[in-house]
Amino acid sequence: MKNPWIEIVQSPDLSDIPTPGSSNYPWHAMFACQLGVMDHQSWAGLRWGFNAGILFEEALERQRLFLESQHSYDVEQGLEFSAIRAIAFRFINTDRGLSIVLIGKVTAKTKEQVEVLAFDYFRELTSTFPYDYILAPATTRDKFNEVTGFELFTENDDCLDVVQIKRCENPIPANRKLPFMQGLWQSGGRSHEQIWRSLVSAKQRIIFNVILRPTVLYDNDMAIYANLSSEFENYQPDKENEKVFHLYKEWYENFIVRRLTPWKKYFYLQFHIVSSDVINENLIRSIGTVLTQSLQMQNPKSQILHGYQIVRPPLKRRREWAEKIYNMHIVSWDSKLPNPRLSEIADLDEVFSAIRLPYSPPGSETLGFKYLPVENE
Repeated sequence: MKNPWIEIVQSPDLSDIPTPGSSNYPWHAMFACQLGVMDHQSWAGLRWGFNAGILFEEALERQRLFLESQHSYDVEQGLEFSAIRAIAFRFINTDRGLSIVLIGKVTAKTKEQVEVLAFDYFRELTSTFPYDYILAPATTRDKFNEVTGFELFTENDDCLDVVQIKRCENPIPANRKLPFMQGLWQSGGRSHEQIWRSLVSAKQRIIFNVILRPTVLYDNDMAIYANLSSEFENYQPDKENEKVFHLYKEWYENFIVRRLTPWKKYFYLQFHIVSSDVINENLIRSIGTVLTQSLQMQNPKSQILHGYQIVRPPLKRRREWAEKIYNMHIVSWDSKLPNPRLSEIADLDEVFSAIRLPYSPPGSETLGFKYLPVENE
């Protein structure tokens, strides 16, 4: 495999939620690989089991392992590493099909260090990425700009539209003075088919961007969740709202247990849509519903969710948002939680559920699955 183009810039970390100590690592480097999705017949030849259903489970297992292996932190200090490492998946609709791109990012103290780290990370990602896909690195700056959607991210402000899809943050109907409830990312194994088909059929140019960056829950984050739990525990509802309140309380207690379970792995996980025109509400609903799906029929133990919400930046900040998303910074805006940072954090189960790599079912193109082909070296 050829070496990728390494895009190197010197700038501070412009994330809305900076990592402690990240200012000491001002050199940023990114590289990109297009993902080729095999046709169903070629993909079926990879199975170890006896049928395509087993093949699907094997593929999901490979994806889970890859995603989990992206998590890292300073075990001794219990902190994020100050040198940022992140990946993004970028889904871009084109006239010839849906382009899927994997982007890696690293930071370092010097230009020489960041270039070495970028090549090391490229080799790690390409050697551990699920082998169900063909990886084609962008080897020139022009190709890098093309596959990462640089042109769309730099559209004139009059044309640009940016949306973030988030988990809902809702007040408790029984008492709106209580803390807001935050939802979860939750999706079925094949649900993302709806996202890929919707992107392919979109009339305008669309980029669906997913960023994943390891983080941790700090002591003050744990204290916030513990205090919220105490507020619910100590609140005494009036008789009129007692039954309703206890239903919400049970949901929230399960949520707190999930967040405070020891040794869990956490990530910043964000979903954005960037478009050359106003983003259609139908597309937003198609994507948002998939990412916060109710799975009670498939899994009775799954939590019923209160859906998704969307956040649009003020008009004067659209360009700033687009630049941050392109450069894989964390965007944080309009959260009702005690600490806005918690609005962007997901546990590993949420990551497994909300990130899915495309595949080709039988009869793909006639069903609306059309992927941009890449050359296999």
